[in-house]
Amino acid sequence: MKRVVEIDTTVPIPIGRPRSWSGDLAIKMRAGESVLFQTEQEASKLKDSIRHYHGNQAATMRKVPRIGWRVWRKK
Repeated sequence: MKRVVEIDTTVPIPIGRPRSWSGDLAIKMRAGESVLFQTEQEASKLKDSIRHYHGNQAATMRKVPRIGWRVWRKK
């Protein structure tokens, strides 16, 4: 039994996954800027994204009493 295979020439090669909201924000942030979050989970996601795109020592996160969590891009 013969197999019929069609070759497509018009299908583009996939580029990869799009960045998440935290990745987009991390790319836009400059050294010294910060963002305030209500939850530790959101703050931690941004901190991890900053470290991914700008280096391991590029972000810090602190709790702001009765307000939430703040994330800074350090370098």
